[in-house]
Amino acid sequence: MSALEILQTTLYKLCAEFFETEISTEDIVFSTHSIFIAFMMIYIGSKENTKKQLEKVFGFDRVDVLETYKVISHMNTKENETSKCNIFNSVWMQQNVLLKDNYLETLQQLEATIYKADFAGNFEGVRKEINEVVREKTGNLILDMLAPGSVSRETISVLVNTIYFRGQWETEFNTVDIDFEKVGTVSGISVEKALQCVTTNDETTLRIPYDNNYSMIIVMPNNMTNFVKNKKHNKLHTYVNDLCYSFKEKTILKMPKFSINWGGSISKNLQTLGITDAFDAHANFSGITDVPIYVSDVIHKAKIRVDEKGTVAAASTAILMNKRMAIDREQRRVIINKPFFFILVDSKSLPLFFGKCTHPHFDKE
Repeated sequence: MSALEILQTTLYKLCAEFFETEISTEDIVFSTHSIFIAFMMIYIGSKENTKKQLEKVFGFDRVDVLETYKVISHMNTKENETSKCNIFNSVWMQQNVLLKDNYLETLQQLEATIYKADFAGNFEGVRKEINEVVREKTGNLILDMLAPGSVSRETISVLVNTIYFRGQWETEFNTVDIDFEKVGTVSGISVEKALQCVTTNDETTLRIPYDNNYSMIIVMPNNMTNFVKNKKHNKLHTYVNDLCYSFKEKTILKMPKFSINWGGSISKNLQTLGITDAFDAHANFSGITDVPIYVSDVIHKAKIRVDEKGTVAAASTAILMNKRMAIDREQRRVIINKPFFFILVDSKSLPLFFGKCTHPHFDKE
């Protein structure tokens, strides 16, 4: 398998596994892309069992990390007046703690900006500075990334990834009202366009293109409860691949506008997936610095807004590390009127954002 194929498999698997840790959440959005990149930055300095656990969850042992990042970083080149996708990595390091040379060199290849920070003397000031950078890099979508009290004098490092996406639909939608299952009438959008769509007895899957080689994939199960119960969300990659072989058909599409804002600590989610040593006295990040450190918390926040013009979405992942003490056919109609999954993908079908919408609402800015 190529680096791209392995990355596709890994990220879709991570989407499904992470979703299962939040399976009872009704409306959710997250970016495994952001989480994956953030953990790249600590994986390259991990050792022994800490490293093995990160490999098991993120598949880092199956690929060359730097080559994989090159595949990911192509997203930064997709930009025009109406659409863009930007990825930004940063490492905030206590100013008197030395990074190891090999680690520093690899960070630079991951395009990480390194900041010298005075957590010991002004941790609150550093927290505000990190939040300001995240706000700027996410187009004002992710605010207050780190809450008061999240960093302290004991903080040695904070590693941050941000992703910002803005995409205009290839064809602009009109506004309509939609009757959504178990919710009632909601604000929606409609378009008449040739679209790739696959319909089975169990679900409808379609691709809605933006004007920048990105797409939104909608997977609408006929019954969300049974779909999740039967773990069909583990087949997301298959649904996306099936669309690649489908013909475009004239389609009248109606779907809700929606905005979802989700996030907080995901440390327990990651421990459920099998990353445990990194969070306790067993942590081995001796490839980063000689100071014994461990992961004290992982914060992930994401936001998405979908309307008639297109989509804006952003995500940020912060890993906090402390010193360790011990063709055309007949026109079809598709109405997205019941709970659905959505996946925002690039031209290589890599999942940038993933989520589930059960109670669509749209917050006015």
